[in-house]
Amino acid sequence: MLILSELPGRVRWHVPVLRDNVALCVSTSGWLQSLADVRSVTANARTGNLLLEFARHIPTDEAGRWLQAAVNRALVSPPLPVLQPPPGPTPTTTLTPTPSQSPSPDPLKRLLARTQPYRPLVTRMLGASFTNRVLDSAPPIMIGAGIDVATRGNSTLLAKLGLRTAKSQWVGLGIVGLTVWAVDSVLEYVHRRAAAELADVVRNDLRNELYAHMQRLDVAQFESRDVSSWVNLIEGDLARIHSFIKDGSDPIVTIAANGLAVAATFLTLSPIFAVAQLLLAPPVLLASKELLGPLTEKLKAAQRDSERLSAIIHGNLSGLKTINSFAAQEIEADHVAAAGQAQIQSARLANELSAQYVPALTMIVGTGFTASLAYGVKAVENGTLSPGSFNIVGSSQLRLLAAIGYFGTSLENYQRTSLSLRRVFAALDTQPVITSPAHALPMRARSGDITLEDVTFGYAPDHHVFRKLNMRFPAGQTVGIVGSSGAGKTTLLKLLLRFYDVREGSVRYDGTDIRDMQLDSLRSAIAMVSQEVAVFAGTIRYNIAYARPDASDADIQQAAEVAEAHDFIMSMPDGYETLVGYGGHTLSAGQRQRLAIARVVLADRPILLFDEATSALDYETEAAVQRSLREVTSDRTTIIVAHRLSTIRQADLIYVLDDGCVREQGRHDELLDADGIYASMWRVQTGEAPPRRRRRLPKDAR
Repeated sequence: MLILSELPGRVRWHVPVLRDNVALCVSTSGWLQSLADVRSVTANARTGNLLLEFARHIPTDEAGRWLQAAVNRALVSPPLPVLQPPPGPTPTTTLTPTPSQSPSPDPLKRLLARTQPYRPLVTRMLGASFTNRVLDSAPPIMIGAGIDVATRGNSTLLAKLGLRTAKSQWVGLGIVGLTVWAVDSVLEYVHRRAAAELADVVRNDLRNELYAHMQRLDVAQFESRDVSSWVNLIEGDLARIHSFIKDGSDPIVTIAANGLAVAATFLTLSPIFAVAQLLLAPPVLLASKELLGPLTEKLKAAQRDSERLSAIIHGNLSGLKTINSFAAQEIEADHVAAAGQAQIQSARLANELSAQYVPALTMIVGTGFTASLAYGVKAVENGTLSPGSFNIVGSSQLRLLAAIGYFGTSLENYQRTSLSLRRVFAALDTQPVITSPAHALPMRARSGDITLEDVTFGYAPDHHVFRKLNMRFPAGQTVGIVGSSGAGKTTLLKLLLRFYDVREGSVRYDGTDIRDMQLDSLRSAIAMVSQEVAVFAGTIRYNIAYARPDASDADIQQAAEVAEAHDFIMSMPDGYETLVGYGGHTLSAGQRQRLAIARVVLADRPILLFDEATSALDYETEAAVQRSLREVTSDRTTIIVAHRLSTIRQADLIYVLDDGCVREQGRHDELLDADGIYASMWRVQTGEAPPRRRRRLPKDAR
């Protein structure tokens, strides 16, 4: 669970398991409403966000435990019916169910369009497959011809072609058979290789396009889904599409080739048989319509439950240390088991319909085959059909039966693949809201002066983080921002990077509204060290030089020395060439922060943002880093968000945020003399005085 916004008595969480699950939202809200101190619950099944309003004296951590317990109970217990509300004001629950997504227009057609650049490959695959399946019809014909040779002698078709003796006819059949099997084997090889190559290149194109598109999405759009959901989209869904391209066309080609062969055989040997086969079409179409529609809905439900299970496992593995520290292994094991049971149940319903489909088609076609068999026997008795021709007709019809069964399996597979196609194309169709205007201005950090003018912003329409906020960050100066958790410090930095757009007012760089600037140009002028340090798989050198891949070894080392990282880097086995895994888990939190600071120093950009950039450093290392950074930040607009006030003691200007507003501003000494919020925070951190406790209001006054 991730806190999106926080105020006393009002917290908004992102809870991935609630996403796309209206029933779980209702049940979780019901459990929460049964608590006396809860005022209201707003759960959004589309985004997975939940807003909880409760008594202001309740700590946020306690409310978080309520939410965790409510989700756990909702997962292991059936959804609650109507609950009696607690005494006092009636709590309300607002649910935003998942809207029924209209399917993207013809996902199969859009997939086929992706194969157009590889038309020669498609032609080779389909041509080889079709010819291969037509040749598969040769064995029944050869068996029928063999029976005719044994029973009819010189009256056979082979005799009419010039092979008068039985021996010559057998030799002729043998040569034809060997030729057919040789050609068939070559065509099978060509088909399989072309299909695998086509599947690989289309998946690679989709993966590259999807990944590039995901990087262009707004931060809000990306954060609206759990990371495991994005990973499943780019791996699981594309793997299913790859499998369908590789094997999905074969059943269609098979039934087309077999249908053509059977039609030619029936029309040649017995037109009555051909007419009789047409009577099978209506029952087959009806069975497909009645079973495939409900199957699609069941598959969607099974996929949602599967994604929820993946999200739970992903979240638990990420927080495994926390789970172990609270000895909550059994609780989380039950949590996973309950989600797994829900997934099994939805999969069982889908599999039940899936299992009915092919047998239903087999029964229909089998009934037609039995009728054809009875008719054929009668025709042989009457002499209107030769035994060999009867064998050809019967064997061909059996092959058609197998092809229809195979095709039914392919249709079922397509139902599953279509869900993946719709998800992938829906992601590709999602357009970022925050974009560069048509005539965007390039970012020219002439002086780096930044102002916020009457800024109003909130992550949700019903809640404002800032209201009419005015701030100025003078060019070339270092400005500190402090405040309690939830005051809006990190949100402010996101607005400066234009990860979000303000609702009212403006953010201006040198007098220009950032909404009029080129996004890439804007962000290329800013370097930031965030709370969550990103360390990429690769060498330490690669991570430091991330913003300047062409940087020299001397520049990289100088940046590391400024960040007090050079010594620990050189103590590692391979120095700057030491490999670190994704996330940098082999490094300590302080080492990761120093790498991030070195990266920003090397980037050499006019505007620097630090969000708790030294929180994991000890005081001695932090002091050394600060001394080194003074030279780097000289003549640059630098904004530092800090909880540790010693970090910003030397700042040219300090803003104190509280409840989304600027409560105090000035230099360190000026704020201490004012004896306000900043001075109180300073005394708490230095131990000069105990923390001031807010006077608790009477219950009626709340």
